[in-house]
Amino acid sequence: MSRKPENTSSKPGAIAVAGYKTSLRVFAGKLEIKQGETVEYIQPGRFRAPRCIILLHPNGFMTFDAMTWLAQNGIPMISVNWQDETTNILMSDCSVGEALYNKELVETQLALARDPAQALAISKRLISAKIHNSVNTLHDLGAPATAVSNCQTQVMRARNHSELLGAEGKAALAYFTQWRNLPLQWKPNKRRPIPDDWHFVGPRRSQIPRGKHTQNRHATQPVNSLLNYGYAVLAGRVKLAIACAGLDPNIGFMHAPQRETTARRLPLVLDLVEPMRPIVDAAVLKFSTETILDPRDFEIIRTSPVYPTGAIKLSANIARQVAMIADEALTFSPIELLPQPLNLLPRQ
Repeated sequence: MSRKPENTSSKPGAIAVAGYKTSLRVFAGKLEIKQGETVEYIQPGRFRAPRCIILLHPNGFMTFDAMTWLAQNGIPMISVNWQDETTNILMSDCSVGEALYNKELVETQLALARDPAQALAISKRLISAKIHNSVNTLHDLGAPATAVSNCQTQVMRARNHSELLGAEGKAALAYFTQWRNLPLQWKPNKRRPIPDDWHFVGPRRSQIPRGKHTQNRHATQPVNSLLNYGYAVLAGRVKLAIACAGLDPNIGFMHAPQRETTARRLPLVLDLVEPMRPIVDAAVLKFSTETILDPRDFEIIRTSPVYPTGAIKLSANIARQVAMIADEALTFSPIELLPQPLNLLPRQ
């Protein structure tokens, strides 16, 4: 039996997919995206194509035909799991211009990374951009930014990575301190009373310990759980940009491979994520402080084989919202932050 499309999308941008009964398949030459009872159809052709598709821990299936359709139409896909991590990206030659790997460019990248002076100079460039973006975020929030901007001098004077990271840490402390007390608004809900520490943004660190230390993952504050999803989308966008530029994500300038962890950390991805975090912060904080939040969108995990007790799990609805907000905020390629010739963007 034939079916008529319920909704046809022609607006470019990202599409976030989340929730149960999710499926991606090809129907009548169009990509069908089903989320529960909602069905959306994407027309073929670059003009109508979304910038990317973001999968947020969906429960469902995707057909091989859908994968082929995405490749033919040059639409990359980013997958984010329940742990707020970018797990993989799906892309094709159609979406990245010339090549996924540029041998000559990678050789230059490796030579710069192996040269301590060059690696430090590039690291300073990235941290300086991070501090600049942090100052802009504080200005957007109407918060003082002098303590953060003053750290630029220490960044430029750093003689090694240790001093550079010290300056970055000082700036980060001043930065997070300025917005931890921003108030949040909540819908009244007798069945789900709002915890006292949810009325403000709160500290960046999770209250769930990781060995002897705390961590930012497995957020115990609502805004931090939103930020983690935003950062996961950012990481996916950075991975795509690195592949498009023909660079090697394993060769970084600030970060080294973390072989002791179960999750694979790509050094260049970590390098380029850092200066762009404040851009995601600004978008997520604006949404969080200007929206009346619903406690039903933030589930505190009591017992789960996936999440630790006390962590917050987002609903599919708000996960979609924050993914779209983060993606729309990223208006330029992180490759532009690198020096020449590494920042030469591929022709589309």
